[in-house]
Amino acid sequence: MAATTVSMEEFQHNADRVDEASVNGPVFVTRPGRKTLVVLDVEEYRKLTGHQPNIVDLLANPEGYDVEFDPPRMGTEPYRTVDLFD
Repeated sequence: MAATTVSMEEFQHNADRVDEASVNGPVFVTRPGRKTLVVLDVEEYRKLTGHQPNIVDLLANPEGYDVEFDPPRMGTEPYRTVDLFD
C-alpha cells in the first residue's frame, strides 16, 4: 500500500489523479505545514470501520455485495383456492 501526498491546490485541480491514487493507498491532502484530509478507496474505508452493509447500501449497489437469500418454500402448489362464499 503506497501513500501519496498532494497539496490542497493539486487536490482541487486534479481530482481524477487523487481518485486513481487512492486505489493504491491513502492520499494525504496538505495545507502549508500540515495534513488536513485523507482520501481512501471506499473498500479500504469499509475495512477500517468494520462497515456492515445495510439495506440502503445493498439497494444502492447490488452488485457490490454477495447476499445469500433462500426463501422458505410454501409447498408444491404455487397457489391455493379460497372459498369466499362460506
